Amino acid sequence: MVPRNAKFWLSAALLVGAAVGCADTSKEEVVDSEGADTAEADADTDTDTDTDADTDTDTDTDADGDTDTDTDTDTDADTDALFTVDTAVVSFDFAVQGGVIKSLPGNDSVMRIHFFEGETFHGDLDRQQDQCAVELSLTDSSAVDLTGDYPGLLGAWAIDDVAAATAGTIYRCDYGNLDALGGDAATYVSSLELGFGVSAMDGDHASAFEAAVEGWEAVATTAGFGILNASFEGSLASYDQYIVVGYALDGDNVAVLEGKPVQLYLQTAWHLPDGVYQARPVGTEFGL
Repeated sequence: MVPRNAKFWLSAALLVGAAVGCADTSKEEVVDSEGADTAEADADTDTDTDTDADTDTDTDTDADGDTDTDTDTDTDADTDALFTVDTAVVSFDFAVQGGVIKSLPGNDSVMRIHFFEGETFHGDLDRQQDQCAVELSLTDSSAVDLTGDYPGLLGAWAIDDVAAATAGTIYRCDYGNLDALGGDAATYVSSLELGFGVSAMDGDHASAFEAAVEGWEAVATTAGFGILNASFEGSLASYDQYIVVGYALDGDNVAVLEGKPVQLYLQTAWHLPDGVYQARPVGTEFGL
């Protein structure tokens, strides 16, 4: 994984008891033998036949028939866009081993095409607000030779089947006006031609980055510049200056020395060394 403790900026200005009594048995019981008390012998034959036959049959038949037929006629679906897409930029993170792009633990080797409104965008490509992005896998990309166009070429690839490589949309595509993309970002991207690569820093790029990149001195002697071949269609604005920083591998992870990731030297044209690479356009935040 790429450690997050190194960061520089590419910015253009930028929850119980009871008592018991004993009976006295010492006295002779006196019995009145003068005739039986027939009054007491008179059995009590009075049977109470009074039965309460009063049955309460009063049934509450009051049925509440009040039906609320109030229909909500508010058709506002809150679909107002928060941003209108007019700009496209690309970021790509990938790992290389033996000259082949691979997915390693913590690095899935992907390209993201970011769509946003240039005038209001915050500049942080890793922050989902106010942007829509399409993610593509880079693991099946084919190496291409672009040394004719880039004498300092370190490596370049083409995404042969862009539609198959497209993993889908991320961030807040449902909150943007995507008219510039025909209303569907993934479909728009599937029709593009996409290629990318890395080249050793030439004089022109070095001069431009030194003037535009805050913290340029932290990577000036190791970084390369990014190559992007993207056939953006329509009226989208796009960037053409990309900076690439490479980090050495220790097995499948980024090598660390004294708590900091070990940067690769990308100033000599030959081949792209095994490592993890991150490319961002100048004018956006670059956090590692």
